[in-house]
Amino acid sequence: TIVSVFLFCILDIILLVNYLFTLNYSNIKSLYILIMTNIIYCFPNFVKLDIYLIIQYIVFVLPFTLVIGFIYNKNAISIFFNYTEKLSKYIFFLAIIYTIILFSGSFTYNGYVRLDVFSYGDIAYALLPFLISDLMYFIDTKKKIILFRCVFYFVVIIYTGTRSAIMCCALAYIICLFIFFTKSNKSKKEVMNIMLRIVIICLILFGLINAFLPEGSRLNVVKDNFIYELGNKNKLYVYDVINKQTKDINSVFEYNIVNNSYTKDETEKILHDDIKNKTGKYIIVEDNKNNEAEQFTYKYNRPNLWNTAFKEFLKHPVFGNGIFHYQSKYVGTFPHNLVLEIMADFGLIGLFVIIWFIYGIIQNLFKSIKRGNNSDWKLYVFILSYFPQYILYTTLYNNGIFIFSILALVYSI
Repeated sequence: TIVSVFLFCILDIILLVNYLFTLNYSNIKSLYILIMTNIIYCFPNFVKLDIYLIIQYIVFVLPFTLVIGFIYNKNAISIFFNYTEKLSKYIFFLAIIYTIILFSGSFTYNGYVRLDVFSYGDIAYALLPFLISDLMYFIDTKKKIILFRCVFYFVVIIYTGTRSAIMCCALAYIICLFIFFTKSNKSKKEVMNIMLRIVIICLILFGLINAFLPEGSRLNVVKDNFIYELGNKNKLYVYDVINKQTKDINSVFEYNIVNNSYTKDETEKILHDDIKNKTGKYIIVEDNKNNEAEQFTYKYNRPNLWNTAFKEFLKHPVFGNGIFHYQSKYVGTFPHNLVLEIMADFGLIGLFVIIWFIYGIIQNLFKSIKRGNNSDWKLYVFILSYFPQYILYTTLYNNGIFIFSILALVYSI
């Protein structure tokens, strides 16, 4: 949104100024790493010659690299998280205001609350870093008020209906719980009792959320769509001319879209013309179902996106299909799974790199816990908590938290 862009531009200027003040002769290498990483990561945008993507990169992605650069130049991991912990007190009140708006039913659009200046995703991912930071702060302080704040953030994020952010919250709780037990001297019996209480509290919490779900919550829309897709068993069956068998029309469209060099929209037009003109080159439909078949479109839901991404990968499994292949063919979307997009575009080579990246982050987390370093482990918990976003929503390209994580790993080498 315009407001998001404006806020990010102000943030960019603040971060750039602060980063420049951290530079000196001793950290020139850090600057070189930051510049080279940005050039390599932004390279696909230059290849595509898309000015909009380049501007989007500068405004929304570059700030993440400046943050991690500032942290390592000043050796200020603890300062960074202390700052977010202090700021969380004020963000907490904004979360309360958003909750009041949800229950009041103001600013509704298509059945859920949507503020014109922010999307539901903006709200969820604005609260997420403070939830993660507060969880780690609770491990250090054991203050119950901090835990209450974490639970409240989680409830608000659930109300936004942002599935990837909800899963990020859940993973953050699991990781922090593991570290809490690792750092404590409790017996196995005490640990099991705590775990049982946590399970009971979670069940009660989810029961209350479901019982008191405000009409303005987008979670209602997500639930309705899920129930509809689960119960929608009525499929249109047609004859697949190429494979010489009767199949549901979604599978036939998917096969033809994947197995040619046209875009998804161009393939759909060819198939619709084939149905309309009854040429029988690709699809044969019963006369009484012709109108329904003519109006069919291959929907961009997650199962379809993931299926097509994996099948694009199988076409060229070693080196992939090339930069921006998936997004160029399936115009207007991406696989909503960073790993599958890497596989579709860069094949097994890309998959090996992402596995190395995940292994490196997890390895660094365990090393920092073993050293008892109260700063480093927080950074890697923060990074790992965003992993569900990689497999449920985000894209490989112009991904701020992804390049933040890459630079954190590079700087640690």
